Amino acid sequence: MEKKTEDNILWAAEQEFLSKGFARTTTADIAKLAGTNHALLHYYYRSKENLFIKVFEKNIQTIIPLFCSLTDNNLPLKERIQNFIEVHFDYIVQNPRLPYFIINEILSNANCVQIFQKQFQSIINEINAKLEAELRQEYETGHINNITAGNLIYEIISLNICAFVAMPVATQLLNISQEEYLRFVQQRKAENVVTILGRLYKK
Repeated sequence: MEKKTEDNILWAAEQEFLSKGFARTTTADIAKLAGTNHALLHYYYRSKENLFIKVFEKNIQTIIPLFCSLTDNNLPLKERIQNFIEVHFDYIVQNPRLPYFIINEILSNANCVQIFQKQFQSIINEINAKLEAELRQEYETGHINNITAGNLIYEIISLNICAFVAMPVATQLLNISQEEYLRFVQQRKAENVVTILGRLYKK
């Protein structure tokens, strides 16, 4: 029972933080959504800050395996890049509020920068170094155009996220149906693969 209450509080905190951000979320909101009281929330997590750190760390941890797949040498580089584009895109489809949440909190909350660096910096540095060496080798053998690992990852992430930035407004103004939206999403994913691979690989 205690574990269920603790999990419910964490779930409720995640919903509130993702929809409102840290500053606009209150512990009263979290307790209400969790179906518990403020005293129990304080008992399990002590403060809103502790709850936020748990939520932020949890969401950062879900992203890390996506990036690790870029250096999985069981697949050819081109296939790995295509898989990463598609899996990252699908991840945003399933978690549309997450990019806004992470970017907004990193820009507005100094603690988030520290959490991000603690959870992610060493891994992203390792991925970047491995991918950089592989891209350099592929470029020197004439298989791909010149690009750094950082620029490649940035282009993939920004292109994928861009597809969703205007969608909340577009769906309202253009009265786009759910079916049309899903069709658009799949088209954008395919276009992003073509764009990135076309930029990387020589004709």
